[in-house]
Amino acid sequence: MSRATISARIARGPTPVDEALAIAEQIASALDAAHEKGIVHRDLKPANVKIAQDGTVKVLDFGLAKEVMPAADDLSLQSTALGHTHLGMMVGTAAYMAPEQAQAKAVDKRADIWAFGVVLYELLTGASPFRSDSLADTLAAVLTREPDLELAPWDWTPDGRTLVYEQGDPLSIWTLTLPEGGGGAERQQLLGGAGAAYHAPVVSPDGRWIAYVSTESGAPQVSVRAFPVLGGRVTVSVDGGDQPRWSRDGRELFFLSPRNQVMVSEVRRSATTFNAGPAHELLAAAGPFDVDPNGQRFLILTSRQPEQLYLVTNWFQDVKRLVEAR
Repeated sequence: MSRATISARIARGPTPVDEALAIAEQIASALDAAHEKGIVHRDLKPANVKIAQDGTVKVLDFGLAKEVMPAADDLSLQSTALGHTHLGMMVGTAAYMAPEQAQAKAVDKRADIWAFGVVLYELLTGASPFRSDSLADTLAAVLTREPDLELAPWDWTPDGRTLVYEQGDPLSIWTLTLPEGGGGAERQQLLGGAGAAYHAPVVSPDGRWIAYVSTESGAPQVSVRAFPVLGGRVTVSVDGGDQPRWSRDGRELFFLSPRNQVMVSEVRRSATTFNAGPAHELLAAAGPFDVDPNGQRFLILTSRQPEQLYLVTNWFQDVKRLVEAR
């Protein structure tokens, strides 16, 4: 078992989404196993999570664990301490405490779920949502501060070295590049200013183009520019758009219309030129969506009540039919 903890991984900067999710899945499984046995960790943090060279994740140090005591009405809300801690004693690490834990109140498995969310945030952003200069300020942040979700990453370049994210008010698009030889990451604003908002950046599979949403022309539109050295703007949507997504081979660009339709535009690009064909409706009355990494399926959240997730598997034939009809 390696002695490396995910603290060391976080110190190097934001973790690519696939890597972060692989780590998070194993942490969640370990917590679930403990909760099934009635145990609450109470001190989950990066320093207590180790990774072996084969990628196996271990959650360690259950020294502050609590045992959940069943109750007739709600077995998740009653807990007593193992050892000598008691109600009114604050235990744990401040930056990862749930609000009730920071107030020295009784805790249950939800405190671990909170800490898990903080750890996942740090993996994805390389920053702590609550840590401050002093213990008192950190506890105050846990109790009063909303995490800055705008720092969450949107995409990585194919080589895994540059993170693309959004932040600010109005929103702007930034990059964080990890140098090949190590050292500090280079942070740079890519798009922003002039009173316009820029968000939802996604890099093309070849790493040469970036699609994003902006209000440069007034209404939110999906546009594309060369990347990482920006070129002229190519507007892909006409009547507004959001949530751009590239196909696996980069030959189609999908986006969501203001009427919640998944639209598709066939694109032609080279190392220096980019052309987008007219956008066509692919899926009607859809909603927020994503394309799976293999490019074979859509996952769609409908706007119906109650909300439902749909998996669409035959979309490629629809795209082919639309292109052939042109």
